[in-house]
Amino acid sequence: MGCRFTYNPGWKIKGTQIMRKGLVRMLSDIHQQAVLNAPKKSRALINSGRFKMESGLKGNVTFGGGDVPYAKRREYENKLHPSTRFYLKRAGQSVQSKADSYFTDKM
Repeated sequence: MGCRFTYNPGWKIKGTQIMRKGLVRMLSDIHQQAVLNAPKKSRALINSGRFKMESGLKGNVTFGGGDVPYAKRREYENKLHPSTRFYLKRAGQSVQSKADSYFTDKM
């Protein structure tokens, strides 16, 4: 008894689309969680947050920029609001625990 398998090039495209969709959902949740964790005094830090998909299966969540040069400092050495330190790191860790749920679409 034999088995025959035929590769379909469309599977690779569909698989990549599913992975990108799951990654976008994951980045969005990391951003939302980081907004909840971040200091809220001036809201400038919260408003500076964004996520971006890059080529392939890469993406990033960033906070800061021209209007908020202190974003990195608030992440690592927040003396004003010590309970909000690592707002971005904690967001990534909370989403990491449920990472499998983002990639459940079927081919």
